Amino acid sequence: MDQITAQDTATAQATAKATAKATAQATAQGTAQATVQATVQATAQDTAQDTAQATAQATAQDTAQDTAQATAQATTQATAQDTAQATAQATAQATAQATAQATAQATAQATAQATAQATAQATAQDDMWTTALPARPGSDLLTRMLFNSQYVKNIIVKAVIGKGICGDAYYVGSGERHDGRRNDVVYYPLVAPSEELRPIIVEIQANVTKEFVWRTIRYCLDLLEDTKVAPVLVTFNISSITGRKFFDDTFTQEFAYFTQNSHPWAHCVYLYNSDSIKDYVDETPMSPIIALTYFLTERQRHIIALNKYDDPTVIDLYRQAYTIFTDHNEDIQDKEDALLNHSKAISLQFEKIASYENNDPSVSLKRIRKYAEDGRQLSQKMIKLIEGNDEEDSPTVTPIELECTKSEDLKFVEDFRKNIIGRFIWDDCYNAGLNNTPRLFGRYTHSKTLKRAYARGTL
Repeated sequence: MDQITAQDTATAQATAKATAKATAQATAQGTAQATVQATVQATAQDTAQDTAQATAQATAQDTAQDTAQATAQATTQATAQDTAQATAQATAQATAQATAQATAQATAQATAQATAQATAQATAQDDMWTTALPARPGSDLLTRMLFNSQYVKNIIVKAVIGKGICGDAYYVGSGERHDGRRNDVVYYPLVAPSEELRPIIVEIQANVTKEFVWRTIRYCLDLLEDTKVAPVLVTFNISSITGRKFFDDTFTQEFAYFTQNSHPWAHCVYLYNSDSIKDYVDETPMSPIIALTYFLTERQRHIIALNKYDDPTVIDLYRQAYTIFTDHNEDIQDKEDALLNHSKAISLQFEKIASYENNDPSVSLKRIRKYAEDGRQLSQKMIKLIEGNDEEDSPTVTPIELECTKSEDLKFVEDFRKNIIGRFIWDDCYNAGLNNTPRLFGRYTHSKTLKRAYARGTL
């Protein structure tokens, strides 16, 4: 009994222990599970909160950034639009103002130019009707100047080359030939000479002789040798023909010019004179080449002296000549002054020679020879000056000082010419003399009369 009790007790104890142990384990497991669950829940809650907070913060940041970006973009776009509009308006206003100013300036300039041109043309035309050319048409120096102009070059090129080619296709070149002679004018094409664009020799000849004809043949052969293209020869015969039989045997008339058989030294020969154009001057208007020949052969310094004074080409030629001659008149005047001084010096040479007639023969002969040689040199320089030879660089021989008593007017003009910077203008000199103290040029009513007196040596 006691053993059973003890066994039961032991069993009970063991059971109790096992139960307690199991209970403890279960409790521990439950507690652990509960703890884990609680921890997990707490962790999950914390994580959720943190995640929510982080998400909220990130979302807020993204939203803020997006908002900032959107705001910046919107602001930039709005600013750009406003700036573009403002810039466009300002640009439009500035452009309009600049355009208006430029238009106004251009209009003013164009108006001023047109007015100046109209005034100049009107003045030139008035001068043309009332003022004579400084030299007759057909005179060597002034005619060469005229033939160097674009206007006359255009007339000749259109007449002898044709095919729609005008003077712009040509330039005025050197007339120096191989033998040292010179052509009056030579027009060369801007491109290499060809059968379509041949060089043109122009001669202005007062008297046509057989020697002149032979000389022009040599000119053409020289140019043919240089360019390998047969040139066109154009001659304006101003006054006469010597050796009529030779001329009639050599030349034949075609239309308004004479021509000759020029093969192979020239492509074609044109000779214009008063006879060749006589059947064409009554045309209204005259063709330009006829008008040019008429202008040269009539040789009138006053346009009003011509029967065809109202022909448009004749009017243009006088206007061109007046402008060219006026522009070069100072050079011509300087040459006339030099000729006058040369003449005075030569005259004094002869006076000096004559003054030794009654002196000692041996001394007189030596001096006479010296003065005669000096006079010869002066004459040679005068010849070169008249011929237009400007290559002489040696000083003018002036062995005898001019002892003429100069008037105050002449001294003033010479001093004014010497001290002037730039081109000498007679109007300026005349006005300066009137304002001088004492007042000068009292005998002259205009600068032109003063200039004329100076040229004549009566100042």
